[in-house]
Amino acid sequence: MKKIIYSIFIATLFSGTPIVLSAQNIYKEQINVNSSQLQQKGDSLYVSMQIDIEKLDIDNQRSLTLTPLLSSNGNQRTLPPVLINGSTRHKVYERSINLKKDQAEQLDFYKVVKENSLNNTIQYNTVIPYESWMETSQLQVKEDLCGCGGHQQETYTETLAANFAGEVKAQPYIPILAYIEPRKEEIKERSSKWETALDFPVNQSTILPNYMNNLYELSKVEEKINSIKSDNSIQISKIIITGFASPEGSVAINEKLSKERAEALKNYLAQKLAMPSDIYQVQYGGENWDGLVSLLNASDISRKEGILDIIRNTDNVDSRKSKLKTFAGGSAYKELLTNVYPKLRKVVGEAYYTVKNYTVDETKANLKDKANQLSLSEIYQLANTYPEGSPSFAEAFETAAKTYPDNAIANLNYAAALLSQKDTQNAKIYLDKSDKNSPEYSNNLGVYYLLLKDTGKAKVEFEKASKAGIPAAKVNLKQLETAK
Repeated sequence: MKKIIYSIFIATLFSGTPIVLSAQNIYKEQINVNSSQLQQKGDSLYVSMQIDIEKLDIDNQRSLTLTPLLSSNGNQRTLPPVLINGSTRHKVYERSINLKKDQAEQLDFYKVVKENSLNNTIQYNTVIPYESWMETSQLQVKEDLCGCGGHQQETYTETLAANFAGEVKAQPYIPILAYIEPRKEEIKERSSKWETALDFPVNQSTILPNYMNNLYELSKVEEKINSIKSDNSIQISKIIITGFASPEGSVAINEKLSKERAEALKNYLAQKLAMPSDIYQVQYGGENWDGLVSLLNASDISRKEGILDIIRNTDNVDSRKSKLKTFAGGSAYKELLTNVYPKLRKVVGEAYYTVKNYTVDETKANLKDKANQLSLSEIYQLANTYPEGSPSFAEAFETAAKTYPDNAIANLNYAAALLSQKDTQNAKIYLDKSDKNSPEYSNNLGVYYLLLKDTGKAKVEFEKASKAGIPAAKVNLKQLETAK
């Protein structure tokens, strides 16, 4: 199930400074709450905070519920709670949700997390209707440690902020952007591919390192695999070596030579790199017709259009080879044998490996140089350690979108980050690459139109998202109506 976060967009669309609360520790000094903000805008109150549970230590059979609340002179407003489960308790929780048996476990939590998970920072944002008594209220957190597993229930209430007063005057529009939290990648599987063009004497499959350009080609392969092997965050699971043949001669002979040459490379690497031979798999890639077409398209070889026409329009392989041999009196075929076919006799390798799950600090350290090792969830958690609209916030989402260019969630989130910086031109590019049927897309498209001062189109998009149950869109619609 996807987790959707509605984030307050504080930019030049409205004025005023939010009340920032001091960082402090709660729950036996084990939880740090910082970057807390309270801000009234018109008839809405925005509450946000960052909850760090890295030092939290609870029994694996218990759960801790953190419920933020506002209180003043007998008035109280409870905010969506955060549930933190011990490891055993979290399994029980997940089973109850999946089976839908224990309705008591299906409360409307803001977020549910497992203690000692990789993501120890919770970015909390919520919007509630503002009431006059809140002008002198206090922001508190009720801490409820369940009596699970035969333990005694414990409850505490701690104050995060002293009284505050006054309204922060707002301009007409306070758009709220929707971000979608990507699904966690439990096992991060990756692969890295390379090509090598080894030279062999005619009809031989023995690798001769000093033969022609082989020394250079072999060093490239060794360097590639060693760079993966030496990374302590990576565990190689298999290496697939695929042999390809140039399409002259019989298919049977080409298959035999390709397999033998791929097998020779496997044995060479197993010995040279001190890796077990069973980690390698050898397969035959066939006569390299696709490679031939690619090389011809990129070349300036004479009569290439005639050669391509034969390849594309002759299905029978034997007939195709015969036509190529006799085309243009055989001169074109001679040029293929000399300048093109040797490049088709290649071996393609692909290393498959798993990557460890990263903490937020590790994600930050690897964001630029090893982005392909990061999951979308890890990058998302990192982004939410920065203020929305900041360069670092946008950079994290940009990396996600460029590392996973076809992922709709990555594109939606980066578009939202760009909108938080009022970069409508680039935001539209990434919005168009996200899921246009999602209500989050409609909400963010509405913000896009709002920034362009097209309130009519903005309203249409907010209404679509609101009908789909997106709370952010409902707030945006309300603010739009209030501004009239």
